[in-house]
Amino acid sequence: MCCAGIVGLWGIGNFHPRIVGSIVGAHLASQHLSPDALAHAKAYWTSFGLVLQNIGGFCGMMTIAKVAQVKGRRFAFGLSILCSFFSTLLVFRFMREIGDIYWMLPLLGFGTLSVFAVYAIYLPELFPTSLRSTGTSFCYNFGRLVAATAPFTLGKITSRLGGDLEAFRTAGMWVSLVLLLGLVVLPFLPETKDQPLPSE
Repeated sequence: MCCAGIVGLWGIGNFHPRIVGSIVGAHLASQHLSPDALAHAKAYWTSFGLVLQNIGGFCGMMTIAKVAQVKGRRFAFGLSILCSFFSTLLVFRFMREIGDIYWMLPLLGFGTLSVFAVYAIYLPELFPTSLRSTGTSFCYNFGRLVAATAPFTLGKITSRLGGDLEAFRTAGMWVSLVLLLGLVVLPFLPETKDQPLPSE
């Protein structure tokens, strides 16, 4: 559960600046900017893209937290994984114009960050008091360890597909399939909504 969602953000979603930089470069090519001015514009847009992603992430976490409260933890987790998967596909496949940045990156943030609201609510409810902090930390950080392999995998697939931007886009879409593993484990997860915290 943790591996899937964390890979979605840290292994794939946060690599969108490469796509943003290429879109901005193509958009500004006709303006005959100096290399320094072009580099400044790319840096501005990639930073602005991260801001848009985080705004969407804030909305996603607030929304999914409410869903978890009303519909249950498992439902919220499944919904957030699907949002992460489809928003990643949207950005890596279809973000081609500078106007796309304004609405696709908030959707990416909504999807890839919303799952972290579920972790914050759900993980502590799975463990008894004496193991609550340890269990939560172990699950989350094990997911981070697995997610550390995703950039390497993304790079290897990109290289094998030719190393250009289209190869990078395709590699991102392939690696995003890891998110669907979250749906595979969903039937095995206990529902903790309205249940007392486990005791010793």
